[in-house]
Amino acid sequence: MKWTVIDTISCPNTGIAFSGIVSLKMLKLIIWYEGSVIIPPGSVIEPFENSVKIDGEYTPMKIYNVTTFKQSAWKELKDKITCREGLLDDSALCLSPFRCALKVCPYGKERPQQSA
Repeated sequence: MKWTVIDTISCPNTGIAFSGIVSLKMLKLIIWYEGSVIIPPGSVIEPFENSVKIDGEYTPMKIYNVTTFKQSAWKELKDKITCREGLLDDSALCLSPFRCALKVCPYGKERPQQSA
């Protein structure tokens, strides 16, 4: 079954991303996952046993949970989970003093190299 991503929220504290998805029959769900990608809105996904096909490309990821999409719960989740660093400036580097658990930055920023 194919799904279209409505919106995605990424939690820098846990490394878990949440994507609101909708089927062709208008069934709406939220998937909780972790992987090397954050699925952008508008992407078409198809779940498989150990991976997800995102816009035609197989991507391994761990899916933790699938729940019913409720607009009020989504808004509350979105209000609580934020990465202030992504909103601060247009720099290519993430200068947040806090450790980020995400494998990839939803804002496309790179982490500076740590000196040993």
